[in-house]
Amino acid sequence: MDTAIKKMDKELYSLIDTVDSTAQNYMFLLNTKGNLLVHKHLPQFVGEDRNISNKLVTDTVHNIIDALKDKGKTTTIYDWFNNETNVMNKKYSYIQKIPHSDWIIGSGFYLSDIENKVMKQKITMYETYNLKSQYIFYIAIFLIVLSLLFSFFVSKMVKNSFSKYNDKINDKTTQLGELNQSLEQKVVERTAELNKIKDDFEKLATTDALTHINNRYSIMKILLSEISRSNRYKTSLSIIMYDIDFFKNVNDTYGHDVGDNVLATLSNVVKNNLRQVDIIGRYGGEEFLILLPNTMLTNAKEYAERLRKKVEEYSFETVGKVTISMGIVEIEPTENINEIFKRVDNLLYISKNNGRNKISF
Repeated sequence: MDTAIKKMDKELYSLIDTVDSTAQNYMFLLNTKGNLLVHKHLPQFVGEDRNISNKLVTDTVHNIIDALKDKGKTTTIYDWFNNETNVMNKKYSYIQKIPHSDWIIGSGFYLSDIENKVMKQKITMYETYNLKSQYIFYIAIFLIVLSLLFSFFVSKMVKNSFSKYNDKINDKTTQLGELNQSLEQKVVERTAELNKIKDDFEKLATTDALTHINNRYSIMKILLSEISRSNRYKTSLSIIMYDIDFFKNVNDTYGHDVGDNVLATLSNVVKNNLRQVDIIGRYGGEEFLILLPNTMLTNAKEYAERLRKKVEEYSFETVGKVTISMGIVEIEPTENINEIFKRVDNLLYISKNNGRNKISF
């Protein structure tokens, strides 16, 4: 399980690095535990298994996490070392928590960089303006000397020149706006891809590959949650453990392919006879669990008997008839999970020792 999660995380980091490589500015990724996960400018601090020892990095990561408390997204300001100027500058960052995860993604810029770019643009524009103004001034004097008549044409030419220059500025502004929208769309698309990959891995981690029901890890996790809910709200909770009778004979006689088909078909038969609130899971081999929330033992016995008959009457491909044995318990408020399983397991074996195709409670 841990290996699958780590593999999934590495693939997600790789996708984020791909998004990062298309951006003019950089992005960074961290989690709510204070670990840097992706940061191309600080590779020495990246990874959940690395300790962040640099105080500036550690304080900044904690400030970002604190700024995002109780918020899905926000902006934050902090002091950061500017590699281009080799001094500490104010940095503005947009940060957002990725839904259904403990990841925080962000991107930032230095205020000094914006100020420098604005200043350079101002200087360039002033120089261009002064150059054109001098040129126009000398042309105007020359034209005035020659003839007042030419002044009209000169003014028209100047006006056209400024109009074209303004059009170029507008075109550049439009192009920048389109580029920004394209980048935002790419971020949205990549985020959606990451969420889909995460959902697929979660499904793989909790679903039994053969029967397509909850696997042992998932059903045990759900059981613990249902026990806690039952104790908290003082509601009843019943558990059924069932086992396929003589399943080893099926495998020995017809082969494991036919046995696997029996397991998958039986799971579908049981699922089709569950209520919407009931949960089924494969506990191991040919043993299965059914959780019946808000169900007392009396009602659980009636349901189990109906289910036993349904299975008994069903004709399975190749093997024909198959039966199941069941143990049923209603949990007690003082029981822990080990005591519950001991009870239900003993009842299952009572059903088997009494001739199978029976329920015990």
